[in-house]
Amino acid sequence: MGHFRLSPLRGDRILQAYPLVCAAAGELSVEAWRAYVKDMLGARARATKCCDIVGLCSPNGYLRGLFTYQVTADLHHGRTLDVEYFALESVYSPRDIIAALMAGAEDEAREHGCSAIHATTPSGKTKTPSGQNLMSEMLEARAYIDNSRIWCKRAD
Repeated sequence: MGHFRLSPLRGDRILQAYPLVCAAAGELSVEAWRAYVKDMLGARARATKCCDIVGLCSPNGYLRGLFTYQVTADLHHGRTLDVEYFALESVYSPRDIIAALMAGAEDEAREHGCSAIHATTPSGKTKTPSGQNLMSEMLEARAYIDNSRIWCKRAD
C-alpha cells in the first residue's frame, strides 16, 4: 500500500468522507449518508453485523478513498465480503489509490474468513485511455469476474 494508511473511519472523518462519496458515486444527500453510517456503525456496535467503513489517507492526512464492507452469506460463495469502493482522483495516481483500497478489502476478507469478495463500483468518471472504467479494469486485473446477477429496484 506504499505511503497510504488504511483505518476505520470514525467521528469527524465520517463527515469528511461525504464529499468523496458524492464525487465518486453521484448525488447523495447528507441525510442519506448520515443514515447509512448510523445504520452500519450501529449494527457493528451491537454486533449484529460484521461491517465497517474504512478510509484511505495520504501521508498528509487527507482522505483519498474509502470502502465499506459487510460480511454476508451467499448461496454460491458462502461467507462473502460485500465491498463498495469509493476513490477520488487527486495528485496521487488513481491506480495507486484503487490498488491500496483493493488490497485493504482483500485483507479484510482474509481476516473475516471469507471465501469470496463481491465488489460494487461507483459510477465514477475515472476512465482508461480505452474508455473503460478504471476501477472495473483493475478488478479484472486482480482476477475478479463480472458476475452481473444483481438488478436493483428502489422499494419506495
